[in-house]
Amino acid sequence: MENEGRFYLDTSIWLDFFEKRDEPDFPKGTWAKNLIRKIVNDNNEIIFSDANMLELINNGYSQFEIEEFLSNLKELQCCIIPKIIIIS
Repeated sequence: MENEGRFYLDTSIWLDFFEKRDEPDFPKGTWAKNLIRKIVNDNNEIIFSDANMLELINNGYSQFEIEEFLSNLKELQCCIIPKIIIIS
């Protein structure tokens, strides 16, 4: 199946996902995880840019932590995420 589309996620969505930022009645971390899963399961791609990287670094993450986390996304529970495109 050919890719349906590409999605650029705002850094706040990545932060919700990385930090599992769920709140009572506002499960942002769960929504972010479900969004990423849906994008990939629908055969789409996620774009991760240098802007995302810089904003995450400005929020206290090292480049190594971010790259390690992105590589670990390939085993997101019941779905595989091989389609994260890192652009410069």
